Amino acid sequence: MTETKASWLSAPVAILLGAALIAGSVLFIGKTPNDGAANVLQTGDQQPGSVEDYDALVTEDAPVLGDPDAPVTIVEFSDFQCPYCRSFWLSTYPQLKKEYIDTGKVKLVYRNFPLPFHSAAMPSAIGGQCAQDQGKFWEYHDELFAQQMKLEADPTRVAVTVTYAEAEIKAWARSAGLNGAAFDACLDAATYADFVQNDITAANAATIEANIQNEWGTPGFFVNGTPVVGAQPFASFQQAIEAAL
Repeated sequence: MTETKASWLSAPVAILLGAALIAGSVLFIGKTPNDGAANVLQTGDQQPGSVEDYDALVTEDAPVLGDPDAPVTIVEFSDFQCPYCRSFWLSTYPQLKKEYIDTGKVKLVYRNFPLPFHSAAMPSAIGGQCAQDQGKFWEYHDELFAQQMKLEADPTRVAVTVTYAEAEIKAWARSAGLNGAAFDACLDAATYADFVQNDITAANAATIEANIQNEWGTPGFFVNGTPVVGAQPFASFQQAIEAAL
């Protein structure tokens, strides 16, 4: 289960692109809003490969959970407002953390892939880096998903997108223990907009290198460079991790 991807260039373009995605149910890979339909990546029947230089996906200032020297690196491209990303956080992440991250076998690297039809995704992603400035990215990460669970009337409906705005993001940052004034200033200035855009660019490049077809979306993972697409159960990650150890 994933939400399909597109590229951010600017807020107005993103809104138009989001509308087009919703209306036409079109899947985009490595495509900018000015591309023609013929420029959508076509990979035929080839099987996905891998990203050979997966360490290059671990960029400076990207949030990392776990031992920096862990033998296995999982890079997650995620969208804070994506319901399937929330599903992964709820159903798979706790066991992954307990059995592999906390034991020093895996480090988890978070990178942003806000989808344009999620209005709160971009400010949430920028806010994540503002939280990283304060050394509290993972507290912010957990709080945003937990608060969305509270807003969903039926928490078992994990595939439902929860609507929220910057006011909620700021409030949730405070409840995660961040300095509110510093966070607000960072978010209001969109300090890390370029940082988030670089993450998006890296995701597009990685999917092309790995020959991933149109099912790529959020959440999307690379386990030592090997793609794992969607909110997969723990067993899928376990298989990929054990193969990499």
